[in-house]
Amino acid sequence: MQQSFKDFRKAQGLKSIRNKEKEPITKEQEQKMFDFATQFVKPNKLKPESEVD
Repeated sequence: MQQSFKDFRKAQGLKSIRNKEKEPITKEQEQKMFDFATQFVKPNKLKPESEVD
């Protein structure tokens, strides 16, 4: 290899697949995701702080 990885990527026209700018999640979207996840995992109910060891 005669060129750096950065130059190689530029020559191949590859771009990062990461989305650097995230849109904020609304409460509705958060609830939908939580409902979907609870199909598979049942979260434990939180104990009041007075009962925590």
